[in-house]
Amino acid sequence: MSHHKKLRRNRVTFEHRLILLTLLAGLPATIVACWLFWVSDISLQTRIVLTVVLIVWWLGFAFAVRHRVRFPFANVSQSFGGMREGDFSTRARGPSRDDALGELVSEVNTLADTLREQRLGAMEATSCCAP
Repeated sequence: MSHHKKLRRNRVTFEHRLILLTLLAGLPATIVACWLFWVSDISLQTRIVLTVVLIVWWLGFAFAVRHRVRFPFANVSQSFGGMREGDFSTRARGPSRDDALGELVSEVNTLADTLREQRLGAMEATSCCAP
């Protein structure tokens, strides 16, 4: 096995880095909130419920971020795959053009339109000149 393949297998994927960073972003606040629950004089049952709710909420939002980022990237990837196979009718879907991801989706769709127009132009040129 080559050194390059071995490095690729050990690398952390984009999605794993994203979930890790999202979890780390919420970790300090979650620790402080849980600590405050456990040093307060509320009942044990309330402490447990608050801790579980907070941790489930924190994990839920972290995985929701991963999903919200993953879907548009998968969509753009599928559009590029369709273009590579010669299907220029597939359209990438995503947010408005007001942000970076929206601009990416818009550019992918513009590229598909350009390639479709070029293909139609080439087909017209060959059909008019064919014997």
